[in-house]
Amino acid sequence: MFKKILFFIFLILFFTASLTGCFSSAPKINSLKLLNKLLVQTDLIILPETILINLKKAELVLKNNIKTIKEYQHKASFGKASEERKQTISMIFDNSANLTELIKYNENSGIDVKNVLKYDDKGNIIERICYNADGSMKFKEDIEYKYDNSSNVTEAKIKNSSDNSSMILSFVYNDKGYLIERTLYSKDGSIDSKQTYIYADNGSLVNVTEYAPNGSIMAKVEYIYNENFFITEIKRTISSSTDKWLYSYDNSGNVSEENAEIKNKTSITKFKYDDKRLILQTDFCNIAKEPEIITKYEYEFF
Repeated sequence: MFKKILFFIFLILFFTASLTGCFSSAPKINSLKLLNKLLVQTDLIILPETILINLKKAELVLKNNIKTIKEYQHKASFGKASEERKQTISMIFDNSANLTELIKYNENSGIDVKNVLKYDDKGNIIERICYNADGSMKFKEDIEYKYDNSSNVTEAKIKNSSDNSSMILSFVYNDKGYLIERTLYSKDGSIDSKQTYIYADNGSLVNVTEYAPNGSIMAKVEYIYNENFFITEIKRTISSSTDKWLYSYDNSGNVSEENAEIKNKTSITKFKYDDKRLILQTDFCNIAKEPEIITKYEYEFF
């Protein structure tokens, strides 16, 4: 399947997908503004599980006045975290819960990559600069938006100053304000790909479909909910292959376990929380539920 990686958002989400699991409270989709922002900034075909781990992020960062989150990833030894550290990720937020710096460190505590982000007054990213380990600039991206009368993003133009490339995304909403169509255009103005979104009566997202320029279906994502409208299963089908994510919850509505079946490989992730419902630890396990990677989290507050 042909897929361009959108310059700024996809790399950030790739780095933070496990980290933002610290906000894995029950994903009731009751914030239209938050949902639309997620769909504008995220490709759910590439990262379908991010709808579950990101919807509550800004809300909980603000509620707990979080300034910094650090993720320490260790290899597991006999079910416990070893002294050997695989990597560290640091996220720094402003007072509006916007991520302003994302730094990835290697096992020797040296910087691998650093991202610095700026936002407009609506909370959308307008600039991202990525730095190499030696401090030199790897690339810079500028994003310009167009809005409708309801302040919904109708177009995003992304410019990469390192190679002078650019791309355009357009967005269409229904009469209830839900995003229903997202189109990526090639440099020549032709359609590269299109995604459509279908919702349940209560506003929960249930289907995402991606189309090729000729209108044929390239991929589908289906979200399945329980009676409390918590996501219990995600299915992604590309050609004849289907990946699955299955979710269990604790009595507080936090995700307690994720079972992922991706490209015929099974993995299990277990979550532990504090009394503020912020994650303290994740155990990435093999099919026998033996931890292979243990990730611990630390928080700094305003």
